[in-house]
Amino acid sequence: MKARDWRALVVRRHPQDAYKIVTESDFVYKVIGYGKYPNKVRVYENITKPCIVVNPELALEYVARLFADHHLRPAPVISGDLLGIISLTDILARSSSLEKLRTILLKQELQDEIKKARIICTEKGVNSSECS
Repeated sequence: MKARDWRALVVRRHPQDAYKIVTESDFVYKVIGYGKYPNKVRVYENITKPCIVVNPELALEYVARLFADHHLRPAPVISGDLLGIISLTDILARSSSLEKLRTILLKQELQDEIKKARIICTEKGVNSSECS
């Protein structure tokens, strides 16, 4: 992990096992903090934890909420197979584009509702209760 500047690894001991994640904090808190030698510690025995996985089809906003609700930092992205890891940094890096997308969608929704209102007012009359 150090050689590649990775902050997390996704692991499975066997293909039928659930995915687990090991983070750099695991090494600090569960290995070094207890005076264990990292080269003598097996990941699957000591420093793995079950992890919440992310579906690649999820909206970034939902993933951000998932991270906040469960205090996540990295999470594996899985669709049958492991596709990658999404991190808090990834979400933060794209948060400005997320806000732009939300604005575009809201503008489109507003335009659609205005069109519907105009149709109703034309059909029912401007003084009708439906139009108001």
